[in-house]
Amino acid sequence: MKGQRILIPKQCQNDILAKLHDAHQGMVKCQLRAKTAVFWPRINQDIEELVKACPICLENSKSQPAEPLQSHEVPTRPWQIIGTDLFTLDGRDYLIVADYYSYTIMKTIPKGNCKSPTIVNLLKSIFSEQGIPERVISDNGPQYSSHILKEFSQSWNFHHITSSPHYPQSNGFIERQVQTVKQTITKARQSKYDVHLAMLSLRATPIDNHLPSPGELLFNRKLRSSIPTKIPNTQPDHPLKKNQ
Repeated sequence: MKGQRILIPKQCQNDILAKLHDAHQGMVKCQLRAKTAVFWPRINQDIEELVKACPICLENSKSQPAEPLQSHEVPTRPWQIIGTDLFTLDGRDYLIVADYYSYTIMKTIPKGNCKSPTIVNLLKSIFSEQGIPERVISDNGPQYSSHILKEFSQSWNFHHITSSPHYPQSNGFIERQVQTVKQTITKARQSKYDVHLAMLSLRATPIDNHLPSPGELLFNRKLRSSIPTKIPNTQPDHPLKKNQ
């Protein structure tokens, strides 16, 4: 062990490197992910060499230039403000929901159509598991501006805010999350990797050197993923105590 990180023997390092890069995140994100769980001498250099030589990352980086970060309102707690949007990728429709506090992304595939009743039912399913947010931010598309969604927001007691076409940057946060999900799905398919595990990797990777992962911010616990993790790391800050 090196602190809370598991010391990986030489013969297992290539396998762990592949798992650190399973979602084809960039060099910094892979290093942040390693920093929370595993260690060996030169691990950062090995990650850098792997990412720079990854053909899938090289191919996608040519058509996907880096986007500037969009500033947005920071809530005071998880799941207080969420954004939602629809997008199409390779002929399939997706609904995305992202938490403004934790950056946690949830996606689902609408069945049948993407009309308002379908969107409302999908949001109800997510809210029944995560709780009802105070505010939901979306664009002003027909699925979100319908009377059905208005009735839903009133009966479930949340404030629905639609971004104005005159101020597209007002929903820049969710637009950036859409691009992240699109890139993750595309790279996972190209590498024949499980899309759900790739999404888990996003949720389990620290946001930066100062903030933990989206999953930890939202759920108050580290998410167990494909990377070996010391068991105490997965415990919440305030674990339940058994009755004596």
